[in-house]
Amino acid sequence: MARTTARRPATPAEDEVAKSRTAAPESVEKGAGGDAFTLNLPMVTIRARKPELPSVRLPDVRRELGHAVDIARTFLPPPERMVYYGGLAALAAVGVIDWPVAAAIGVGTIVVQRARQQGGNGESAARGRREAASR
Repeated sequence: MARTTARRPATPAEDEVAKSRTAAPESVEKGAGGDAFTLNLPMVTIRARKPELPSVRLPDVRRELGHAVDIARTFLPPPERMVYYGGLAALAAVGVIDWPVAAAIGVGTIVVQRARQQGGNGESAARGRREAASR
């Protein structure tokens, strides 16, 4: 035998509780400019406002990049020598010359360039030794 139950009618107090659970909030107040709002519910009031974030100042990227480029230029050779080293690397990449040979030529070029930069002192000392030996 199946048992059936009849649903009893709700009391007025139960109707009020059910309506308060499903009803829209009693009032919603917005602050000036929409920065905050207050939500008044039965037994609970919720206040929310926009968080105050500190203003962040980003660094001047152009100035930082320019400074980095200036530092890199102090370590790089002049553009003419960069073209020379690039051509040397291209010859090695194509296979016209081997990588060790290209590296030796590049290092030899760097050594000669530095010797020329310090050449005023080095050449006069070498000349002095040659003249002394020839006497």
